[in-house]
Amino acid sequence: MQKNNTRILFLMLFLAVGINQTVLANEPDSVYLFSYVTIKDQGSSGLRFAWSEDGKQWNQVSNEYGFVKSDYGPWGAEKKMNSPYLFQDTNGEWRCVWSLNEMANQFAHAASANLVTWGRQAYPYLQQKVSFRQPVVHYNKNSKQYTITFISGKEYFKITTRDFKAFDPAVAIHSSEYKDDRVTVNLPSGEATGNMSRVAWQVVTKLTETAQLKQFKNSQAQESFTNDSARFAGLKPLSATVTLKPEN
Repeated sequence: MQKNNTRILFLMLFLAVGINQTVLANEPDSVYLFSYVTIKDQGSSGLRFAWSEDGKQWNQVSNEYGFVKSDYGPWGAEKKMNSPYLFQDTNGEWRCVWSLNEMANQFAHAASANLVTWGRQAYPYLQQKVSFRQPVVHYNKNSKQYTITFISGKEYFKITTRDFKAFDPAVAIHSSEYKDDRVTVNLPSGEATGNMSRVAWQVVTKLTETAQLKQFKNSQAQESFTNDSARFAGLKPLSATVTLKPEN
C-alpha cells in the first residue's frame, strides 16, 4: 500500500508540473497576493491566500488552505486568528501580527521567509492592562522602528519595536493616528477583508504546490478500513487448501 501511495504521489507531482508548463506558459511576472481569515470560524482555520492579476478577479489558493494557524490557548477554545496583519519587514521577511481574543493583554506574532514555513509563534504581554484588537503595523524610516497601533475597547494605543522581540510600553493615541489600511475584496467564497501585497508569481506557485502536497498527504493519513471495499474492488477471491501432517 505504501508503494502504491508513493507512485500516486509522484504521478500527481508529474502531472502538476506538466499542467504548470502548459497552462502557465504565459504566467505573469507578479500578481497581487491577498491574505485573510474567514469570520465563519473566527479564524481558527488560519491565514489563507488569494491572488489576482488585476486586483479585481481573485483566485483562492488551494481551496482556502490555512498556511499558519494560531497556537495560543487550550485546544479548540482559543486557537483563533483574529484580524491578522501581514507585511514584509525591511529585510524582506514576512511577519504576521494578530489579536488573540477580546480580553487578553497579549498579542501574537510569527515570521516567515517564504509564507510557507513559519517560525515559532510569540505571545508578548502588554505592560498595561489593555486588550489588543485590529492591529496595524507601519515602519518609520527616521526612527527605524515599527509602530503597531491597535484598538482596546473604545480607546486607541500604540507600541513600538525594532526587532519584534522587545516592545515599548503601550501609549494612548488619538483615533486619527489609527489608520487601518486593510482592503475588502470579493472572493469566490464571498467578501473578505485583509492585506494586499505585490509578489512574484513564484510565490503563488510555491504556496499552491505546498498546499496541494500537504492536502494529499492528509488524505492518505485519513484512509480507513471503511474505504477498503472501494480500494480493493478489483481483487479476485483467493482459494487455498491446507493439509495438516501429524509429526511422526
